[in-house]
Amino acid sequence: MHFGFRVFHHRVWELELCNRYGLGIEYRIDNDSEFEEGGKNAKLLERILLPVFFHYPSKGNYIWLSHSDEEARKKAIEKFKKYLDLSKRIKACLLVIHDETPFGGLEPYLKSLEEVSKLSKRKRIKVCLENTHLSPFQVCELIDDIPNLYLALDLGHANIQIGSNGILAFLDKFWYKVEHLHLHDNYGVHDQHLIPGDGNLDYEKILKKLNDINFDGFGILELNWDIPPEEGIKRSLAFLKRYLK
Repeated sequence: MHFGFRVFHHRVWELELCNRYGLGIEYRIDNDSEFEEGGKNAKLLERILLPVFFHYPSKGNYIWLSHSDEEARKKAIEKFKKYLDLSKRIKACLLVIHDETPFGGLEPYLKSLEEVSKLSKRKRIKVCLENTHLSPFQVCELIDDIPNLYLALDLGHANIQIGSNGILAFLDKFWYKVEHLHLHDNYGVHDQHLIPGDGNLDYEKILKKLNDINFDGFGILELNWDIPPEEGIKRSLAFLKRYLK
């Protein structure tokens, strides 16, 4: 496993920490209304010789792919194309997008995911759905027959959704769909984004399982903003590396 760090577009000073510790960068624009500023700040990534990933916004108009209204759904696809182009520009090899509870129905969501699959193949960028609203089992059942779509397994979210034993069972079944990880911790109730090892997630068993399945992707540290970034990076890496090959 390789390690990375989440960097929001307005915290680009953290890029220096990524460079210092040799971490991949998951660049994130959290609100679509900040696209212009985020795109401007993203230019810094063009000069950094580190692996880059992009995280799609979680707020904004027409960012959800499961709209039941066809015109709204098409607008969401056009918006996705815009971020796919940005990902290409900053040489991101992978784009993470939150999953959705398809209130508009499963059919429009699946239609959008099929289109996303084709677009990502054309741009040669892997697209990973993150288990945010759905459990990792539900996400993989949704995308299992759609080529070019993978899972960004958020271990903190999964701890709340299915617990450590559920994560182990999930990896036994859908290991081939896991392309990317988000690493943080909690006590199984609230999404606290603690340093790994500070909650009750059984990282020792989970990392052993990831070793067993030869996971060779990136684990991105997603820590609470209240945690001083350098302290969080140092403590996280010291803890996680104890359980890796």
